[in-house]
Amino acid sequence: MRIWRIVFANLKYSKRQHLGTSLGAALASMILVGALTVGDSVRATLSYQALERIGKITHLFISEDGYFHADLANRMQVGWKGNESAQFAPVLMTQGTLASPDGKVRASGVQVLGIDDRFFDFAKDPSQAPDLEQHNFWVSPDLAHELGVKAGTRMILRVEEPSLFSRDAPLSGERDARFVSWNRPFGGVLNSSQLGKFSLRASMEPVRTIFAPLSLLQEDMFVNFDPVEERTDFANLLLVLTNESENILEENMERVWTLSDAGLEIKKLQSDDTWSLRTRSVFLSDSIVNRAEEINPNLQGEFTYLVNAIRKPLRGQDLNTSMIPYSMVCGVDSGVEGLFSAHWKDDQIALNQWAANDLNLSLGDQVSLEYYTVGERRELLQGTHSFEVGKILPMPKKIDSGQESDWTPRFPGLSDAENCGEWDTGIPIKYKIRPKDEKYWDDFRGTPKAFVSLLAAQEMWGNRWGNHTGLRAFGKRSAQRLQTDLQEKLRSSDSGLRIIQLKNDAKNAVSGPVDFSQLFLAFGFFVILAGVSLSAMLFGFSMEQRNRQVGLFFALGYSPMRVKVLTWAEAGVVCLLGSLMGLGWAWFFGKGILAMLGGSWGGAVSNLQIIYAPTAQSIGIGALGSFCMGLFTLAWVSRKQSRQAPVALLNGGEFIVPCAGSEIKKPDWGKWFLVAIWTTAILLSIFGWLNQLPVGPTFFGVGALVLTAGLGGFFRFHKKTKHNVGEPKFLLQLDRRIGRKLIVVGILAVGSFLVIGAGAFRQKAAEDCSKLDSGTGGFSHILKTSLPLYDDLLGTEAEALFDLDPGIMNGVSLVSLRVQDGDDASCLNLNQAQTPPLYGVPLGQLNGRFEFVEGNWSALSKPIADGIYPALVDQNTLMWALKKKVGDQIPYTNGEGKNFKVQIEAVVKGSFLQGGLYFAEEHWIKQFPGKGGYQNFWIDVNNNRPQIVLNHLKDRLFNYGPETQSIQERLNRLKAVENTYLSIFQFLGGLGVILGTVGLLVVIMRNLWERREEYSILSAVGYSVVHLRELAWKENLSLVIWGLSIGCGAGLFGVLPATWSGSGNFSLGGVLVFGITLLFLSAFFVSLAIRIGLKQDNIKLLSRE
Repeated sequence: MRIWRIVFANLKYSKRQHLGTSLGAALASMILVGALTVGDSVRATLSYQALERIGKITHLFISEDGYFHADLANRMQVGWKGNESAQFAPVLMTQGTLASPDGKVRASGVQVLGIDDRFFDFAKDPSQAPDLEQHNFWVSPDLAHELGVKAGTRMILRVEEPSLFSRDAPLSGERDARFVSWNRPFGGVLNSSQLGKFSLRASMEPVRTIFAPLSLLQEDMFVNFDPVEERTDFANLLLVLTNESENILEENMERVWTLSDAGLEIKKLQSDDTWSLRTRSVFLSDSIVNRAEEINPNLQGEFTYLVNAIRKPLRGQDLNTSMIPYSMVCGVDSGVEGLFSAHWKDDQIALNQWAANDLNLSLGDQVSLEYYTVGERRELLQGTHSFEVGKILPMPKKIDSGQESDWTPRFPGLSDAENCGEWDTGIPIKYKIRPKDEKYWDDFRGTPKAFVSLLAAQEMWGNRWGNHTGLRAFGKRSAQRLQTDLQEKLRSSDSGLRIIQLKNDAKNAVSGPVDFSQLFLAFGFFVILAGVSLSAMLFGFSMEQRNRQVGLFFALGYSPMRVKVLTWAEAGVVCLLGSLMGLGWAWFFGKGILAMLGGSWGGAVSNLQIIYAPTAQSIGIGALGSFCMGLFTLAWVSRKQSRQAPVALLNGGEFIVPCAGSEIKKPDWGKWFLVAIWTTAILLSIFGWLNQLPVGPTFFGVGALVLTAGLGGFFRFHKKTKHNVGEPKFLLQLDRRIGRKLIVVGILAVGSFLVIGAGAFRQKAAEDCSKLDSGTGGFSHILKTSLPLYDDLLGTEAEALFDLDPGIMNGVSLVSLRVQDGDDASCLNLNQAQTPPLYGVPLGQLNGRFEFVEGNWSALSKPIADGIYPALVDQNTLMWALKKKVGDQIPYTNGEGKNFKVQIEAVVKGSFLQGGLYFAEEHWIKQFPGKGGYQNFWIDVNNNRPQIVLNHLKDRLFNYGPETQSIQERLNRLKAVENTYLSIFQFLGGLGVILGTVGLLVVIMRNLWERREEYSILSAVGYSVVHLRELAWKENLSLVIWGLSIGCGAGLFGVLPATWSGSGNFSLGGVLVFGITLLFLSAFFVSLAIRIGLKQDNIKLLSRE
């Protein structure tokens, strides 16, 4: 109890000094707690945003390239088996465009969701569900703000009609996409509690969604999708709410999922006891074929295709008498219905009697097949293959009305045609169709006129969608076994239906690529250090004033440990008060930072409006951290006092003169140490420049070395300074306080260094788009479409299809990219990207473009290993968003539900490619065979009329949801994020510099107070107050000059490698402005301190003492 009485008495006696010490501790507490609570607030806001985005959804099943029957939700609900309950809801998700009837209001690239009442069971407040029976449109808040329309306004929604398979596949039907439209009134806005912000992607972009009744969309979108069963009840999302594991969900799915959900059927053929495995997407995928053949190795494959002509060699005949136009030809395994013998060759062909008669062919004659295959951008590639007639088959059987040939699947635009004139296969009809060809179609429909071996057919027409159009099973038992076993062994994931743990992904995304707690702690560390240093210095002053008290304690028998306990207790109370004071300041600091992030610093958070949500944990950790840091520092400062002899403390008073010892000449190792540091700094600068090292680490490495050398030189200079004979001897008194000066000079130097460095690395505006090796890659704009385009926009087909004006498009060049959507991994997204978008790029069009840090485009040409593909990424995405390095791998799931990996092999320097991964188009096609077309285009319209070109494209492609962006604008937006971080860094660095100047004021005033007797003597012997102030000015302004010189020198030296390599943005003028401003500010504080310290009547003070 006696100890605490002494502690509180000391606190009361030294309350003014301790107030300053507490303020320093409070400043450290403010920064620590404020930084942690800012991080809490960002995470809380992202968490709240995630909950708005997913509602109560825990999992979902998604079929990205296909559809399943919507009653799968009912089957899952009825057949559910698990320890926890579950809810399910089907959703149809697609992209579309929205416009008012007069065309004045338009919105493209809108997410369209077909929902029913079950959708709102996943909302925060299901009771607010709207009435979907009215068949109105409902929109998300962001889209409502964009449209600015009122409830009741009629809007036209237009979406692409789903096709059986990709429109860039062979025989996929008409070249142009078909669209379905609805004209309905605008019902209102679905707010966040109604799941109005539903989105699968964790992004900072606005959620632009229109909601429509599921049945309304299904009835019109799928009217031609399932001609066999004529069902329209399709969906591609299945929402799930359950606490069960992913494994339990998958087990339940496998029990209720059917082949029909994958578009598969075991079809009974007209031939006796023959069945065929077919798919509504025409081409059976290789994975399905492999599974089926594992079950029954005796299945017979078939591959039917439409050829342009069956032609015999010309011998002067008329063209139309030597060929049969547009016929089905089927490739089959040997042994199918006795078509081929066991010795059938791949260069032989079997014609039916109709074809043989038409061409007047006999066994052994030569015949050729002309056909089209589809290349990139739906380029039609004509092929020809010659065969020898090895067999003539009997006339086929006539096909009854409404029936199909056993050999031919249902091709869109072909099988449902009444006559040949209605064919719409996606290939040009350049040969005349004769009356007898029409007659054949009427009688035999798509019955093949010729047969070849399956291998020959696959070599001619094989494609990424599949190499079979059917698998035949003979016998009902065999077919039933195939259906049963295929149902059992084929998993839903084999058809592309995969499960996503949406809730877990949302939680992981909240972690974000940038931890704002760590960010502001790192940015504010210098301010914390400055505050703690000032606290330590002020506490040291207070303890020096009580040297005689401590000496008295020793004289009265107090042990050194007990004296230390007294000192530590006093320091603990001071730090505790400071930490508690800092908690209040932290509230203002945190709110102020969030206000800045919502304003001029909004670029760092993509203008997200952050809610202030501190946690008790962060407040406790911050307060405890600042308390411990302050206590340790103050205890360290007071350690020397307890080591002094009681007599020295009692006689020395506030200032104890160290005993003079014999001067022993020692080797000057300090000089050589400084030489070594300067040499290392110079070599590191040159090495960083020559080897293009990252500018950040190089800057801090070189700068730290120069700072160390500069402060070491300052210390040596003031330790060894020789004073002139005529100079007042009191200056020697100040030299013994080198520690104080070193703290002030160090704070000024480090603060200056950080401010200059942050300014030097500010990103410049985007460079000239015409430079191929720049961040623009030589492109000027990006065009994105919500629906894929299949044709080359600069080709004649696209010109006719979209009515493009060749005069406007003249001189335009572009690169088309395939896109697999994913989470934005650029610095514009505060959420952690789980799976970044994958872009398929045509390597041949990109050689020589962009500047590379590692590798180049050619590094993407060959797979690294089976299932591992090389990829390219932007340097900023690699380092900050993905936190990966070259050689690291990222897992993905392909279109058939199988896993593959991309390995980072090439890195582009500072480009607009931020946000995704890029790999070769040929590899992309292999992994996503069911996804066709292009949705991303890099355009070069550097022809002085870019806006005319862009407006033309947006007008002609409106139904496809076009959006354009200037690449310079995108680069500037990306660079603005980095510049915002640097602005924050500069702000906090500047705050540290201000603290340094405040520390300078405190040191000066303390020095003047300590030497008040000496100034009184000088005044008594004739020195005027003006002369005394002049002496003090010279003495103390040198500290400012030292601090600025060391800091600015370290900053300039640190940016040299970046300046030499051209990657820095150093401005000598900016450094001069900063230096002059800080010099004037410091001069003001020096003058203020001197005026306050030397305004008293020093003669009277001398008389009293």
